[in-house]
Amino acid sequence: MLEKYTKNEQDLLFPEQLFSIQEIQEVKQSIPDAPGAYAAYFKELPPFPKPLPKDLHVFCNKTLLYIGISEKDLRTRINAQHLGNSAHGSTTRLSIGVMFGYELRDHRKKNPDEEPFNDDRDKNKKGRIKGYTTKFTNTNEALLSDWLGSNVYFAYTEFEDELDICER
Repeated sequence: MLEKYTKNEQDLLFPEQLFSIQEIQEVKQSIPDAPGAYAAYFKELPPFPKPLPKDLHVFCNKTLLYIGISEKDLRTRINAQHLGNSAHGSTTRLSIGVMFGYELRDHRKKNPDEEPFNDDRDKNKKGRIKGYTTKFTNTNEALLSDWLGSNVYFAYTEFEDELDICER
């Protein structure tokens, strides 16, 4: 069965170990400071607005919901962005928080007393507001971190030449 998968796909779909957030924080120095891919498995699924397909990949009683790539640094991508305390920079955190109904806010990074933006001139090329970061309230970010800590497990694999794995 495994012959149809590359070594890197096997590392993500049938890993030797799934790491909880606590385990990742303990061993973060062993996560490669290199390009690669990572898979996020969920013990309990967040409240999706529509039913999920029945044929999702399940491994060790956990459901694979997300495979991401890091073109530069797996350690930073997993630790700082997905496991950080802000939805900014993590599609996974952002999506799950929205599914829980948490309200997103744009927080000014510097000079919070300045007037808020008022038109598209204050947006960058990606449509984000210059000088702002998107996040949930501190209370909701903490609730989200607790939920992720209890429900998300990661697998990862290091490589540079197969970053198209997410498209297969």
